[in-house]
Amino acid sequence: MSRRTAILLSLPVVVVLSALSLTVAAPASAAPLPDGATISVVRAASGQVYDVDPTTAVMQTVGAPNPGAESISGLDADDTGAGWAVGAQGLYSADLVTGVLTFVAPVTLLDDPEQQLDCQSLDLSPSGILMASCEGVESSVTGTIDTSTGAFTTLVDEAPLFYSLATNPVDGVLYGLTLGGAAYKVDSASNAATLVGQISETNGTYDADFDSAGQLWLTSEAGGVGSMSVFHLDSLFTVDPATWKATFIRQFTKPEFGTEFRAIDSLSVWGTTTSTSVPDTETPVAPADVSVPKLADSGLDTGPLALAGGLALMLGLGLVALRRVRRWRGYR
Repeated sequence: MSRRTAILLSLPVVVVLSALSLTVAAPASAAPLPDGATISVVRAASGQVYDVDPTTAVMQTVGAPNPGAESISGLDADDTGAGWAVGAQGLYSADLVTGVLTFVAPVTLLDDPEQQLDCQSLDLSPSGILMASCEGVESSVTGTIDTSTGAFTTLVDEAPLFYSLATNPVDGVLYGLTLGGAAYKVDSASNAATLVGQISETNGTYDADFDSAGQLWLTSEAGGVGSMSVFHLDSLFTVDPATWKATFIRQFTKPEFGTEFRAIDSLSVWGTTTSTSVPDTETPVAPADVSVPKLADSGLDTGPLALAGGLALMLGLGLVALRRVRRWRGYR
């Protein structure tokens, strides 16, 4: 199957501040990531794992790049950060704490081991069942992957190719999202996928995952949404599954490079809610025969400092225009 590919166009253009200003401020309507949760992504070009800040989309490197694990298109992990990834070569085990991806096996049909599947998405259930949506020779299929052998068992064979599979922990429903943003409820028991909505305000759906509160986090494109703009940069979104409306957060950036083109085709939200409160310190008890005066509490409470920042103007020519070219096979 075809994958998203990036073409670098050597066309100098003038930076238009009014166009780029769309990406400056994160909307206040985006709900926060639950405490203790982490958003992890893999850069398709290098197999490098990153943790992503949920409010700024700044990517922090985790471990080293994973040679051979390029074009990772599906990722999911349990609350400890242990999980699985899938790419052009097949199935990988994924340790999102250390950033290590380890090749396991090609993904092949259980009843036809000679046929290797090209999988686009993964969902790891709490019981350890690994679901995937893959493309075969004639059609797309959704089913389970044996994590020891890579053998694929078809469960749903009358559904589009899903670029994202994610279970909402609030209602336990498995959702499949197409590249074009069509949202389906997937019922593997009845071999059915039912269209339930259409994600709006994005240019494509590359991978998504729910947090523990039932909010969907999505990697997609922004900058010229709904237009012919060349500023198509992968970005972080949230999606309300009640309306399927996406809310733009920020373009993915790295502190050392800033905003630049990078293909982020995989995303996982993992981790449990943890308490951030400091335990009370036990007050020592004085001996009975010693008179210890009680000291009055004293101290100074300082309020939070307000941070102010200026927007640096970007001037000049020579900005490299970036455009993503894709074949929208199975677009719905």
